[in-house]
Amino acid sequence: MRTIRILLALAILASAGIGMAAAQQHFTDPGLIPTGPFPVDNVGKTDGPTTWYVDRATFQAANPGLPLEDFTATSVPPGGITACNPPLDSTTNDACFSAGSVIPGFSLGVTVDGGGGQYVTINNALGLPCVAVGPNSFVDETDWNFNPAVAGAGLDIFTPLGGGETFTMEAFGPGGSLGTMNYVAGGTAAVFVGVDTVDPGGITRIEIREAVDSTGDLFCDLEFGGAPVPVMLQSIDVE
Repeated sequence: MRTIRILLALAILASAGIGMAAAQQHFTDPGLIPTGPFPVDNVGKTDGPTTWYVDRATFQAANPGLPLEDFTATSVPPGGITACNPPLDSTTNDACFSAGSVIPGFSLGVTVDGGGGQYVTINNALGLPCVAVGPNSFVDETDWNFNPAVAGAGLDIFTPLGGGETFTMEAFGPGGSLGTMNYVAGGTAAVFVGVDTVDPGGITRIEIREAVDSTGDLFCDLEFGGAPVPVMLQSIDVE
């Protein structure tokens, strides 16, 4: 009878479309198996004082010479997956990165939504072609913070454990939201999303939110920088 009950439970899970990978909640959980391929598509955007990009070459042409952080100076060995406590910045000294191994000017933070708040570093594992970082828990969200503020930023996004998930990327300046863009991630196929702004305060933070929290999100090859557009002062004559 026990065997019958187990088989029946597995059959119910299968009929509901719940796979073993879907039960995983962290990238550091054992037994993660990438699936795919998945469609990649930009599903729309809303603009504030911003321009959004879905092609890195176009973004680079509009924002030439920005510093690139590829996270390859990680302490995680090739094929490894390690979780560490945020933030990740140039002063970080943990099992994922040593101090000075990433360029200054940004920090990766995790907005805790019940998942514990760790970030994960994945060195060319799970079918990814790069060193990737992101929230370890699928339910937590990503915060990219920039100090000083930047004119633009862009990165590649991956969801190696699933695809077709809709994400929202929102840019913020000192005065609040600068606009949002929605996109569909494509498994181990990179989705590039970039943004720049003419807002004089620049971009101080980019928040990335997953609609369903089912696949987790990872990021490679962050480009950021450029001085925000200054406010032009005008002189007036007072009689």
